[in-house]
This record gives sequence, structure tokens and C-alpha cells, in this order.
Amino acid sequence: MRENIWFFSLSAVGILVYVGNRLDYVFPTWIQFYLNDLLIVPITAILARRAMQKIFRLSFYRLQIWQIIFIVFFYAVLFEAIMPLINERYTADWLDVSMYIAGGVFYQKILEKNTGYRRIGSGSRY
Repeated sequence: MRENIWFFSLSAVGILVYVGNRLDYVFPTWIQFYLNDLLIVPITAILARRAMQKIFRLSFYRLQIWQIIFIVFFYAVLFEAIMPLINERYTADWLDVSMYIAGGVFYQKILEKNTGYRRIGSGSRY
């Protein structure tokens, strides 16, 4: 239940910033250029966790740290290495990468820890 609140809250903020930018609303610099980079990793991680739960037909699934790192790496490579080569609208920015990392840490330390579930055994994958 708490995860739903987080998911919809983070998504609503991201959509608000996106729509505001499209309507040429000028947010403070850190909101306009970096907030959605911070939000995308937790949003993607929540969706990935739910997908894994459905795929494996589990009542609970917790993402492993390597899966969260993969999401961070995916966004960093795609939007900071590949897209700037393909489209001039994108620029490589290390602050964006730091926001992806911070989003991953936020998901791992705050969202994963506050799901109300605990790992079963120390070596459990689920």
C-alpha cells in the first residue's frame, strides 16, 4: 500500500515537472533539469519489482542491489552517452548521472526498507 502512494506521488511530481517544462514554465534550475532524473530510477524500480512479482507469481519480491545498479547504469548510458550522440537535444551531464545514483540510493534505502516486508533468510533471492 505504501508503495502505491510512493509510486503515484513520484509519478505525479515527474509529470507535473514534464508538463510544466513543455508549457515553458520556468522552474528553479535544479527542478527543471534534475528532479526528473532523480525520480526516474525509483519509479522504474517500483515497476520492475512489480513486473518480477507478476512474472514469478510471488506475493513478494525485493529487487537485488545489482538490479538497482543495472537500472542506474541503463539510464546513465542511454541518456548521458548514447542519446547525446544521436540527438542534439540531449547533453552529457555528470550531475544527471549523480541524480540517477541518488534515485537508486533513495529506492534502496527508503522505499525498499519501508515496504513492510523483510527478506526471508540471509541468502534468499526473494
